[in-house]
Amino acid sequence: MARLQNSVLVEDVEYPQLSIGGKHLPSAGSYKPMTRSNYEFLADMVAPLMGWPSAIEAMADELQKNNHAFKRDKFIKRAVKAWEDVNPVEELDDYNPY
Repeated sequence: MARLQNSVLVEDVEYPQLSIGGKHLPSAGSYKPMTRSNYEFLADMVAPLMGWPSAIEAMADELQKNNHAFKRDKFIKRAVKAWEDVNPVEELDDYNPY
């Protein structure tokens, strides 16, 4: 049976407990909301990999759908700055000798 938890559809399914080297891993059905550090990671490390800054806006739209307390403007400002740091504007050389 599925239920709504923090605006996310969660299924009540029991998964086997997994462990590696004696450490238990979270089950596949567990849900943990994203934290500020997760959003900072996306802004600082993932956004600079995008082709254009307009894709950052699309990513922010999707993040806001999942978290209504998401600070979209703050995220976009940080992500665009990180993108611009990695992708500097090159001077256009349109000189044509003919």
